[in-house]
Amino acid sequence: MDAERATITPTKNAKSLSDLADSQQLSSSDGFLQRSIRSGRQNLQRLQLGEAWFTLLALATIPLLSPSAKWISILRGEDLLETEIRQAQAHGYYEAILTESDHKPSRHARRETQAKAHAQAPKGWRPFAESGIVQPVDGYLRWRMKPNLRTRWNGASFSTNRLGYRTPDVEIPKPSDVYRIVVLGSSNTMGHGVNDDEMFVRLLENWLNESAPGEENRRVEVVNLAVSSDSPSQNIVRLQADVPSLEPDWILNDVTVLDYSLEELHLHSIVRNRKAIPFAYIRSILMNADVSPSDSAAEFNEKLRGTTEDLLDGAYQGWAAEAQAIGAPLTLIQLPRTDAEIENRNLKQMTRKLAGKYSLPMIDLSGVYRGRDISEYRLSPWDKHPSPLGHRLIFEGLRDALIHQGGGPGLPLGTEEAGRGKRKTTDSPSVSPA
Repeated sequence: MDAERATITPTKNAKSLSDLADSQQLSSSDGFLQRSIRSGRQNLQRLQLGEAWFTLLALATIPLLSPSAKWISILRGEDLLETEIRQAQAHGYYEAILTESDHKPSRHARRETQAKAHAQAPKGWRPFAESGIVQPVDGYLRWRMKPNLRTRWNGASFSTNRLGYRTPDVEIPKPSDVYRIVVLGSSNTMGHGVNDDEMFVRLLENWLNESAPGEENRRVEVVNLAVSSDSPSQNIVRLQADVPSLEPDWILNDVTVLDYSLEELHLHSIVRNRKAIPFAYIRSILMNADVSPSDSAAEFNEKLRGTTEDLLDGAYQGWAAEAQAIGAPLTLIQLPRTDAEIENRNLKQMTRKLAGKYSLPMIDLSGVYRGRDISEYRLSPWDKHPSPLGHRLIFEGLRDALIHQGGGPGLPLGTEEAGRGKRKTTDSPSVSPA
């Protein structure tokens, strides 16, 4: 039996049936074993071919069974950041609510317009640009809100001060007994679609005046300079033009995962209308991208592909530089996404990275909606901004973050006062130091 038994000594690199069949260590006397190995090799080849077909079929079926952007991006060879940028495209939605008459709708806009039609916005609902609230201005900002408004817009009260911002009038120069917080941002912070007294900035001001004892008779003012559709670079302009005379003690600047899309939308309009661009970093990016006034929205979007971090980096650097020139600390407020239930982890990671790079502390409120249905915190299917409850949840997250860190710069919170009326939010905010 021992003489008849084949001796198999695989080579060092043999790791499969195919390797064994090619090995010269097989005994030539054992034809049966050789035939068995050849048969095994053929079966293995058939199996591998079947697996290949199965893999192709599975990849082709994934988008049909689960058409998530993550899987589609894998099939397209995109990285996760580019996927999240596509998920955070605000083109169609903001084109719909801004309705720039000189803009030919992009593919994104057409899809959003169709979705909006299905949502059946009520008759008489007016987008921001048709609200009578804004007026065009020549230059990089493109528009400002009209001063001294007392009106109603889509059913909500809407008031502006003598400077054209949705905030009460304030004294200039600042009185000695006032602690002044200036807030910058876009439509969520401006309070798109809610009453004047429902905005989270007004809730914050009321709470701080009850909870921050400080000096006797000191008042806290929260001055809201946010304007719908403002991009990160437009915030730099407002920091330069409007903030210094307000003499802020603290500056809050909202950030969202839609910021890049807002910047792209703004720059497309600036380039299309041949407006001067005051920032060297933007001029350089646009020159390298070879953009043109004749570019469609889709062409402009494609040319700027891969510039997300560079555009946002320049804005964060600009915010930090202007705050330093003003002499007031600036804190970033990461707002939750209201238009869609998407996490956007990579974009938020980029935000934290840039905040750290320029020593800008950040309060992350992106999780304050967790545990809630989107219909609760969003105004409506056709108006994807925070509802009154959404604003309250943002305020409560910001309040809890301030309690956690003991107040703001030069604005300590008393233990008893800070705790009054405190209620745990659905998801605790995180505070990143500078």
